[in-house]
Amino acid sequence: MLPPVNFRWTEDSPLKFQQALLSPDNQQKISSFLNNDSDCSSEDINKKAQDLCDIFLSAAKISLVTPKKTKKGSRPQKKWFDSDLFKMRKNVISLGKIYSRYPKDPVIKGRYYKHFRIYNKCRKVKYKQFINSMLQKLDTLRVENPKQYWKLINDIQDSKKRKLLFTN
Repeated sequence: MLPPVNFRWTEDSPLKFQQALLSPDNQQKISSFLNNDSDCSSEDINKKAQDLCDIFLSAAKISLVTPKKTKKGSRPQKKWFDSDLFKMRKNVISLGKIYSRYPKDPVIKGRYYKHFRIYNKCRKVKYKQFINSMLQKLDTLRVENPKQYWKLINDIQDSKKRKLLFTN
């Protein structure tokens, strides 16, 4: 089964849809639909319903406009935010939704806050590890490869500027 198709209805859509139904291809489908006499079994009824849907969909595809899909903007991914944290965050969000539905249930409340604390601790640890690795990298690059050192410094400054732009 195909996913449902959305169409945008405008002021001139009724006229265009009627003209699409009068097209030779759709007229042939309509005549075969009307001439096909079959039993009243559930399979025949399902087939008739599917044929009728196909007629309407083909006319809609010819005449109506489909809305443009909008891309959901994503925030820039932090370098220290790995897949483990992403899964934990997703789990905490889903538990939060359950907790908001059942705020009086002590088991759900305890589970939500337990996972929330674990996620926060893990997030802080990963961030500290990332900062420490960056500092160690800066220390080693300063002596060994000054060009890479300054490139890394500039990248850090650019990311701070972008962060300031997104927060204001």
